[in-house]
Amino acid sequence: MEIAERIESLRQTDLFNAFSDQELQLFAASVTEITIAPGEVLFHEGEPGHEMFVLVEGALRICKDKRIITMLRPGDYVGEMAILEEKPRSASVEAAAPSRLLKITSEQFRQYLANQPRSLVSMMTTLSRRVRRDTETIAADFEKANILIHDMKNALAIFLYLDLLKRRYPDGDTAAFISHMQEARANLLTMMDEALAGAKNHLCRIGTTSEPSSMAALLDDIIGTECTLHPDLRDKRVTVTNSGEDAPFAFDRLEMRRALTNLLINAGQASRPGDPIAVSFSQDRQCAEVAIADQGPGIPAELRDRIFTPRFTTKASGNGLGLASCKQIIETHHHGSLRVEDNPRGGSIFRLRLPIAGTRSKT
Repeated sequence: MEIAERIESLRQTDLFNAFSDQELQLFAASVTEITIAPGEVLFHEGEPGHEMFVLVEGALRICKDKRIITMLRPGDYVGEMAILEEKPRSASVEAAAPSRLLKITSEQFRQYLANQPRSLVSMMTTLSRRVRRDTETIAADFEKANILIHDMKNALAIFLYLDLLKRRYPDGDTAAFISHMQEARANLLTMMDEALAGAKNHLCRIGTTSEPSSMAALLDDIIGTECTLHPDLRDKRVTVTNSGEDAPFAFDRLEMRRALTNLLINAGQASRPGDPIAVSFSQDRQCAEVAIADQGPGIPAELRDRIFTPRFTTKASGNGLGLASCKQIIETHHHGSLRVEDNPRGGSIFRLRLPIAGTRSKT
């Protein structure tokens, strides 16, 4: 590639388009050109970052946790933050088509900018503009999400008819089903109110708090509802065994219900129809422990440190939020622990432990 072509490629990017012809001439002479074939990885997530790249021809895929985040086209660049901060790569990049790039090393970057303070100011202005634009996009998406939550809350008003049905069917199985639906509606409203309050003021928290409750009773309630009705659980054989004490202790019942339900659904999704899922509960004066064991395919050792990471999933239709939510509820909000281990009978065991002495309410 001729110097003139390099200059034109650099000029097309917003990071360099404010440079003068002389500045671009000097800088273009120091960079190198590389080519990569379709499917070839430019760099992996987590690797040290020492270069940035400007795409001249072709297309690149930006991937995080095996998911495609975006595509890069000629004129785009990648890796600029790594050479500014020398931190590990935040995503992986691979070629989607035969691609030609300009490689700029961190050493070239620094040597050039050390002698061209005007170029540095121009580049910092461009990066600041990008950060501001990205922040505005995130804020807009956050606002859209909260408007959606607000409208979903309004849509739940139709379920007030459950109160009328309860008066018509005060007894029997129908009354029990209606009670479960009323409780689910109340839980949804609480979670929506909490999300909307967080959007208004992140220091504000409403809804349930840690209060003395029975973990065994909560498990029985979940087994009688979610395990009977949820499509990933109703065709599995869920059993519960209790041992030790069952004295009430302080925890957030709604949040713990969410965590236990997510763990059970996760076990159900890993199991085949008719497979057993064994839930065991034990409690003493120091802690309460719940273990949920499935007999599915298990979790490879190399993935165990990643399964609780938000948006990481091995399921084609998964969103990677269920186990991340469980870990936040159990460890961050309740100061407990959640881990996964091999089931001797095959599959996995998710084991959560909650402290009883000194359990603190969320703030």
